[in-house]
Amino acid sequence: AGDVLLAQVAGYLQRYTRSGDFVARLGGEEFVVLLPGTRIDDAMRIADKLRALIAAASFDYEGQSHAISLSCGIAAVAADDTADSLYKRADEALYAAKDAGRNRCIAA
Repeated sequence: AGDVLLAQVAGYLQRYTRSGDFVARLGGEEFVVLLPGTRIDDAMRIADKLRALIAAASFDYEGQSHAISLSCGIAAVAADDTADSLYKRADEALYAAKDAGRNRCIAA
C-alpha cells in the first residue's frame, strides 16, 4: 500500500507544480521539489499550497481512503552553496517541521 500511496503523492506533486519545476523521490517517503527562479517567500507559498492540497486529498488503496500529511523543509540557493550544503539546510528545515508537529512548511 505504501508504494501505491507514494505514487499517488508523486502524481499530486507533478500535477500541482509548474512545468519548469522538478519533482523526484529521494527515497523512503521523502521527495525533493526544485523550483528554479523562485524566491524563498514564493517557494513557501507553493509548498504550503501543496501541503494543503495533499492534506485535503483522498488517497485510496483497495477501497480504503487514507489521510496523508506533508511536511516541507525549504531552502534557497546561496552564492556559496554546494549541492550538499543546500540539501543539508533543506533537510534540517524538514526535520524542524516534523519536530514542530508535522503537516507544516518551514524555511531554512
